[in-house]
Amino acid sequence: MFLAQALREQGDAPGAIREIERVLELDAENPSAIWRAARAIHGFGATSPKARQAMERVDAKDRSNYQGRLHWALLLALEGKKTEALREMDEHNPELCRKPPTLVPLQPAEVYAVLGDTGKALDWLDRAVAGG
Repeated sequence: MFLAQALREQGDAPGAIREIERVLELDAENPSAIWRAARAIHGFGATSPKARQAMERVDAKDRSNYQGRLHWALLLALEGKKTEALREMDEHNPELCRKPPTLVPLQPAEVYAVLGDTGKALDWLDRAVAGG
């Protein structure tokens, strides 16, 4: 999964998807791998029915996981569903994102950037940098 993340961050979405598929061959129900597959599928500012289909594969018991909620928020933002995206970014979720060391604060930055809230996007980017 970390290799897939690195490939996605380097702009190699097909390579990222290929590596995530390898993880899913071993554990088809792995929510983190499914979320990362959706993230790689919708890539950089685009969305796809395949990304939504991947997200919908995650078991309901894992749906409230903060990482899953961040992935849902980004997908919903890309789909132009601002209210639904912000609902995923409720007051409880950002608290979990602030716990360093993690790159998770980059995900809210992406969501807010897609939604056009530059101030909040930059705030979350600052938090990510401060967290290392």
